Amino acid sequence: MAEIAAITPLKDIRQLRLVNRWCAATTFPILARHLSVLNVISSLTEFKRFLRTIPTVFTKKLTIYNGKWPTCSRQEWESHPLLLYEKHPRLLQCGNIAHPSDILRDSAFINYRDFLSNERGRTHKSDVEVMKAILNHLPNINTIVLEGLQPWSQVPLSNLKLSTLRSGIWIPPTFNGTMDRILRCVVDSLDPQFTVQVLDVRGKLRIPTFNKCLTARNLASLRIQSLLVDQTGLQGMPASTENFNCLKHLDLGFLMNPITNLDSDHLHLHAFPYLESIRFIGLVVEEESLFQMIAGSPKLNRMALFDVTLARGDWKSLLTRIRKLKGNLSVTLGGILSGLDPHVRISLRGEAGSLLGAFMANDVSWPFDA
Repeated sequence: MAEIAAITPLKDIRQLRLVNRWCAATTFPILARHLSVLNVISSLTEFKRFLRTIPTVFTKKLTIYNGKWPTCSRQEWESHPLLLYEKHPRLLQCGNIAHPSDILRDSAFINYRDFLSNERGRTHKSDVEVMKAILNHLPNINTIVLEGLQPWSQVPLSNLKLSTLRSGIWIPPTFNGTMDRILRCVVDSLDPQFTVQVLDVRGKLRIPTFNKCLTARNLASLRIQSLLVDQTGLQGMPASTENFNCLKHLDLGFLMNPITNLDSDHLHLHAFPYLESIRFIGLVVEEESLFQMIAGSPKLNRMALFDVTLARGDWKSLLTRIRKLKGNLSVTLGGILSGLDPHVRISLRGEAGSLLGAFMANDVSWPFDA
């Protein structure tokens, strides 16, 4: 039974465990491998109590859903663009949907106001205490995922807590939230005895917070979906990476805005002497800086670059130098390779990708000379 359940979709396992107590006990270790919680104080507190009632030795992964809700007056709330579709006054004016009663509208706003009041009462210290208590109940956790919520997120369809919250306050999280606060909380909660090795941040993060998460002990793999870079460029990146002797895999997506105002002196990366794989998406960097980072990372065996822009230098020179490094470095290139000069643009779709792959793998001439 356990072997069959291990290869059965989770939605089916959830139904299977309802058959009888034996099925529930047999399938529980599979369902408990991955737990999730909504980052609002009511859900975190309830989740902490829930962990006391179940065996948590099977849990390897924890996902924390994080959102930022708009702060509105009553009038702003009633006409907010993010107000739930079926509650919005403009839609109701069309006459296709029954109007919610004034009592329901008053009740929803009271729920919304109370929710914001509870969230404003949170402090970093109190959040760390709650998070430590949660992690203390998960002795074998290996992976933490921090997932940012968006107004159009499909998560409510599968997350009862978020669905209930949205239905109660009539409004979803806003567009402009970042993951800085929850990530600082998680990192400060990771005592040395914790076994977390993988941290996956699926949302926007500022560089100072990225630096902080590199201090997490035992962290072997770090992924940041969107690292926010302003006019100071990469200047806030760590000046030295020699102490990051546990970090083996780094996956960074960049939101660099506006690239036209970036000072080239701020576009420097540093070598990661212990890293084995790197993936960069949307990076703006100088040729020399990128090459020195690669050449100075002796254990690097896999590198992927997608939609990368060279602020200075050119791709022919850079890729020729990387090719000469040889060794066991595997290089994957994708998207569009460009420069700040709009004429410098290599789209790797179709034949161009194959030509560049052949160039990197063999001693052949540059395929894009005019």
